[in-house]
Amino acid sequence: MSAGIILLIIAFIMGAVGIIFTGTALGLGISAKRKREICTQPVQAVIADLERSDNISMEGIRTVSWFPVYEYFIRGKRIRKRSHLGSAQQDFYIGQEVTIYVNPENANEFYCPQEKTGKLRVIFLLIGILLIIMAAAAGILRMVLL
Repeated sequence: MSAGIILLIIAFIMGAVGIIFTGTALGLGISAKRKREICTQPVQAVIADLERSDNISMEGIRTVSWFPVYEYFIRGKRIRKRSHLGSAQQDFYIGQEVTIYVNPENANEFYCPQEKTGKLRVIFLLIGILLIIMAAAAGILRMVLL
C-alpha cells in the first residue's frame, strides 16, 4: 500500500471518530438543555446510596464509577432513582441533601445541577475537534505528497 492510501485511511478513521465524539458532545448538550427545560419542579432529595460500577477495558485497565441514588418525595409518593451519570470520584455522600429538578409530568425524570456533566461534554468536544483537525491535516499532507 502506498503512503498516500495509508494517510487517506488514517484521515478517514480520525475524521469519523472525531465526528462521533463531536456528535456525542452535541447530543449530551441537547439532552441536558432538554432536561433543564422540562424538569422545572425543584424537589429536595437525599443521596440514599452510592452504587459502585467496576469496569475493565479491553486493555485490562480497571476503572470505577460512582452513581448517586436519589430518594425524593413528590405528591406523597416516595421515588428512588439512580443517576445515569457516574463519576470517577465520590462527588456525593450518603445522607447528603441536594435539590433536584423533576419533570412535573413524569416524576421519574429529573436532573441534578450538582452533577458534573459540563466537563464531560467539553472533553468529548475537544477530542472530537482535535481528531477532525488531525484528519484534515493528514488529508492535506496526502495532497502535498502526491
